[in-house]
Amino acid sequence: MSDETEKFLTGPEVDKRYGRSSQSRWRWSKDPELGFPKPLKIKRRLLYRLRDLEEFERRMTAAS
Repeated sequence: MSDETEKFLTGPEVDKRYGRSSQSRWRWSKDPELGFPKPLKIKRRLLYRLRDLEEFERRMTAAS
């Protein structure tokens, strides 16, 4: 697998990753203090960069 290939997750995949609902993901995206990654919108689909999610997880782990 190449590091050059950008990995993306769909909204439902993000929900499953964190064990939360789409409503939780929506609330997280509206909280500027949380700093949840912004998705890319492509043809009405929201896609999240895996590296952005991993960075978010590192920040949250360091803050706790």
